[in-house]
Amino acid sequence: MSTAPHATSPSPGRLPSRRPAAPPPPPRRASHRPVLVQLAADEGCWVGVYAADGTLKWQAYVPVGTARSWVFAHRVSMKIGNPRGIVLTLNGHRMNSLGSQVVTLHLQPGQTVTG
Repeated sequence: MSTAPHATSPSPGRLPSRRPAAPPPPPRRASHRPVLVQLAADEGCWVGVYAADGTLKWQAYVPVGTARSWVFAHRVSMKIGNPRGIVLTLNGHRMNSLGSQVVTLHLQPGQTVTG
């Protein structure tokens, strides 16, 4: 009499039961709120706004005593000349001093500001 274990195989025509794979979750839509930029010029400054591909979208000299605001729904860069002469607010939060040299800020909805 043999004491070796038997190897079992499934019966012909019968596969091990498997549950169907769960369908993948639907793609999530970006729910990033736009970036609201408010600039108040205590001194004159130059501002340029660039698309993500570097294309210039808007530029102007902003004279002393002038306020401007923008709403960006897509990634942009802002280049600011004489940044010490402005008060810059992003989504209601006042930015700290940007220094005295030309500065470039990278703005993306739903993200923090880099520069």
